[in-house]
Amino acid sequence: MMAGRGFWNRTASLIRSNTRFVPNAPTGSLGAKSLMDKDKIILEMIGGRSGKLLDVGGGNGILGTKLPKGIEYINLDWSKYATIKCDLNKGKIPFKSRSFDIVICSEVLEHLFNSRAILKEIKRVVKKGGIVIFTMPNEYNLYLRLRYLFGENTAHNKPFQGNGEQHVNLPRVKDILDFIREEFEPVEVRYLFISHKKYFFDPLINALAQVMPTLFCRNVIIRAKG
Repeated sequence: MMAGRGFWNRTASLIRSNTRFVPNAPTGSLGAKSLMDKDKIILEMIGGRSGKLLDVGGGNGILGTKLPKGIEYINLDWSKYATIKCDLNKGKIPFKSRSFDIVICSEVLEHLFNSRAILKEIKRVVKKGGIVIFTMPNEYNLYLRLRYLFGENTAHNKPFQGNGEQHVNLPRVKDILDFIREEFEPVEVRYLFISHKKYFFDPLINALAQVMPTLFCRNVIIRAKG
């Protein structure tokens, strides 16, 4: 009874303060800023750093328009928005070793058949002392579990599409953390819930995501050492 009361007291506190709580997260991952925007979190993690930034699978390159001065942005992607076009499913990043101060890989690895090869390539191209930021979806959050229970799929999990939008990897929170730890040491982990339309209940679900990320977080965001 007391444990249940502690859970709800902690959740209520998170909602009131709009802070994050990351259980068992690496040192330095706690703080008091909003978790309601993924790009905002990425920019916070970059902080005041400068230098060359590689956005692996950067899509339309929108992140590059939000970066502070002093960062040279390179979008490595197959789309028309790419700075340099690359088919990441070939498992290679076409840059010399230790080329980048910052590497971003956001919502990409779940789409790749050879995600482990790209993880190793990211390790190769980031400079010693640089940072790497990953984001990946938790494919076992409560919302998706309920959809599957009632026989519904999602836009990213429809079969036989063949357009590169499918999630070929469907990780849990634990799977994401274990996978990144194969090559990197995470120094900050954040758990995020945000609905596509930003409903009024997002702050509540986001607070629950900090307490029970396996069930309630939609995205895991990790900053790691290069």
